[in-house]
Amino acid sequence: MRQLASYSLEAPASDDLSGARAAGVIDRIESWLRSKGSLADDGQSVVLSDGRVARIDRVVLKSSRGQITELVVTEPRADGWFRTAIAVAESAGTVAISVGLSAAATALAPVYVDVRCPRLVRDLLSPPSAWHYQGTPVASSPIDYKGEAGGDGFIALARDSARSVPIVAVSDEYGSVLHPGIVEHLAGDLAGLAVVARLDPQASWRVTRRKGKEWSCYSGAIRLFWPQIADGDSPYRHPLWTPTRLLGSMPDTETAAERIRRELRRRILGQSAFAVSDPPLLPTLHRAAREEELSALRAKATADADYKALAEEYFEAATKANEIIAERDDEIEELRAKVRGLQYALQSKREEHEEIEPDTETPPSTVEDAVLIAMEELSDDLVFGGAVTDGISTVAQDAGPPAKVLSYLRVLRDFTRARRKGALGATAVKWLQDRGAIASAESETVRNSAKEQQARTWDYGNGERHTFDLHLKPSDATAPDRCVRIYFEYDETRQKTVVGWIGRHP
Repeated sequence: MRQLASYSLEAPASDDLSGARAAGVIDRIESWLRSKGSLADDGQSVVLSDGRVARIDRVVLKSSRGQITELVVTEPRADGWFRTAIAVAESAGTVAISVGLSAAATALAPVYVDVRCPRLVRDLLSPPSAWHYQGTPVASSPIDYKGEAGGDGFIALARDSARSVPIVAVSDEYGSVLHPGIVEHLAGDLAGLAVVARLDPQASWRVTRRKGKEWSCYSGAIRLFWPQIADGDSPYRHPLWTPTRLLGSMPDTETAAERIRRELRRRILGQSAFAVSDPPLLPTLHRAAREEELSALRAKATADADYKALAEEYFEAATKANEIIAERDDEIEELRAKVRGLQYALQSKREEHEEIEPDTETPPSTVEDAVLIAMEELSDDLVFGGAVTDGISTVAQDAGPPAKVLSYLRVLRDFTRARRKGALGATAVKWLQDRGAIASAESETVRNSAKEQQARTWDYGNGERHTFDLHLKPSDATAPDRCVRIYFEYDETRQKTVVGWIGRHP
């Protein structure tokens, strides 16, 4: 049986919104079982909507210290079984729940399951939620971080050494994310195992200014921050996906969103199968129930003098067995800790072959950063005219966004190299558009206007003035200071592309 995901939650025992009760959790479990199909009167099976019959095993353990209710739901699959194991415990001050998802194959073959967060867990964590994992609050909805105060709050959470779950940060670029609803969907996907944070541009900029762009998440990117960020830690341990990376080769934003959701589920839920520990209350109550059961049997047996000696002997043997079980529990926890370490090491290796490889460089945080990187990296193919520096100052520093500006300049490099080899086989505009860069030439109206032509005349990279017509449009249909244009022309003499302007639409 392969463990696929594990959940471990605790909350104060309370009847108000500040806590929870085991009875309420069990009611939700019963509601969840009924939602799966037709629940048998004896509660031992449920006929699923597709006709399959799932078995339900139930155990209740009681002691003077509290009670545990355990359910195991085993659903048949075409190639094996899928199992959901649930344990709910309550003592004087705490309610705890453990959920484990596992699968097994009937044949000697790998088990492939795109595991999802159970609806039961999402329902339990619906706001308001008092649940936490090892002290870190968890929920099924995202947290919004806005403005500089939001940036400071995000830094405090990310850098908290006691944080026990990952953070998935989603950069909200002036109300726009990778795909509508992705933040809420991620929060549902990762409920109980991660904090999903939405950062507005001001919050992202605050993080960038305080911690450096290599630690930030901006311009529509998505980033996974693992727990325990230490001084000197490598930012590349916390993978970042820019929109350019996410949208690469994808037909639309919906497909790209589904892919990154699947990738994050695989990473985080897969890690939980090894790293998440049961709430301490569960083994405590298990031991208490065993001990009290043995004590009750001893008392019953020793009431008869004829069996007293035998009862004492059995009690001592059972007590010794309990001690051995406790030692084995400790050993299992030590082995789990070792497995967690091995899993982390393996994960670093697996990330070399991920479905969506994270970005391996820190994306530019400003248009100026993007241009400076391009000037250094692309100088063999691109010439930047003197007006480019003036143009940068006409747009917002995070317009474009900057990573997209750099991406478009890299496409322009590829265009240059193709031109050197001969005919493109298409117009420049068509060639660029086929490679994902929105490009166009000016309209006849602009071409026939002396004023408009003058507005598009800049340094040709050699001290001469030249009128540019072709341009790339990293961003469009937005505020003027965020509408970036890259004007260019291929120079046959130098066999390089001259970039005359990067800035606001003329």
